[in-house]
Amino acid sequence: MAFLKIENLTKKFGGLVANSDISIEISQGEIVGIIGPNGAGKSTFFATVSGFYKPDGGAIIFRDEEIGGKPPETICQLGIARTFQIVRPLGLLSVLDNVLVGAFLRNKNRKAALEKAEEILEFTGLKDLRDKLSNSLTIADKKRLELARAMATQPELLMLDEVMAGLTPKETQEAVELIKKINRTGITLFVVEHVMEVIMPISHRIMVLDGGKKIAEGTPEEVANNENVIKAYLGEKYNAASF
Repeated sequence: MAFLKIENLTKKFGGLVANSDISIEISQGEIVGIIGPNGAGKSTFFATVSGFYKPDGGAIIFRDEEIGGKPPETICQLGIARTFQIVRPLGLLSVLDNVLVGAFLRNKNRKAALEKAEEILEFTGLKDLRDKLSNSLTIADKKRLELARAMATQPELLMLDEVMAGLTPKETQEAVELIKKINRTGITLFVVEHVMEVIMPISHRIMVLDGGKKIAEGTPEEVANNENVIKAYLGEKYNAASF
C-alpha cells in the first residue's frame, strides 16, 4: 500500500487545465521534490492535494483513504500539513501562540498543547524567540515559524512550498538541515522548490512538471540528465555532477 497515491489528478480553472492527469506514489519516510518552471502547475497541484482546491478528475489516496475534495482541516486532521510560499503568521500573536494554534489540533487540553508547542519551538530553533510578536521576525524566522506551526499539528506528511525562497545562502543551509532533521523523525516530505542546489541533494526522488503535466520522475541523477527536463527547465549547466 502506497503511503500517498495520486492517480490522474486533473484540475481546471474554466478553460485552463492547470494540472492534467498527474500520477505519483510516495512511500512513507521519503523526501520527494517537485520542480518545474513558473506556471508549471506546482502550486495548484499542492493546493489540490491539501484540500484548498477540489480536483476535477483523478484520485488522491492517503493511507488507503480517498481524500480528494475533502476540506483542508479534515486533511490536516488525517495527518497532512502544508506550508505556504507566502508566509502569513498571525502577526499580533507571539511566536509561541502561533505554534500553539497548530498544537491545539491534537491537544485539546491547554497544558498538553503548550508542552507540544514548547517542544516544537526547541526542535525548530525558535525557543529564544518564543515571546516575540511574529510580525517582527525576519523572513528566515517567519519561514521557520511557518514550518513550526505545521509541525505542531503532528503530521505524517508535510508539504513544503518553497521554504527556501528569499533566504541567504547561510539561511538556506540552516533550512536544509532543519528539513533533514524533520525527515529523520519519520515524517514524509513533499517539497516544491526552485533552488536546484538544495532540492536535488536532499530528495530521494524528483517529479518534474511543465505546462500542467508530469514530464519526468526519477532519482535526482536521472532527472538532471533527462533531455526533456533540461530543455524545459534546468538548462545545460545542470547535470548529475552538479550535486
